[in-house]
Amino acid sequence: PYARQVLNARVLLVDDNPVNRHVVRLFMAQFLPQIVEAVNGEEALARLHEQPFDIVLLDVHMPVMDGKEAIKRIRASDEPWRDIPVIALTADAMSGDKERYLALGMSDYISKPIDARELATKFISLLQGRQLAARDAA
Repeated sequence: PYARQVLNARVLLVDDNPVNRHVVRLFMAQFLPQIVEAVNGEEALARLHEQPFDIVLLDVHMPVMDGKEAIKRIRASDEPWRDIPVIALTADAMSGDKERYLALGMSDYISKPIDARELATKFISLLQGRQLAARDAA
């Protein structure tokens, strides 16, 4: 039953780079048909208001509203999704970067280029034990 829940998870993928979004889709499309895209933090917040999601994959560096501002607004929100798992996707891989993003409110961190196995492992780990939005909306 848990595997079915993961397969039904609704993912919000936020990245301004279409190539990065395409790569993540290729990794996840085999087992996750419900991926919605946004190109910046402002769009991500709009999508969160429009429909339920189970997890957000959030690029850190984007125009209009970057991932750092988006995660601050998500966590400060009074909306039910304020506690949604959010994985930071970033090219920042210097010492201390992961800790800095976790301190901002990210649930986890993946440095680019994205490794498919790492993404799947972190995705599944964050969804374990959560009641999924896709099931709730049904």
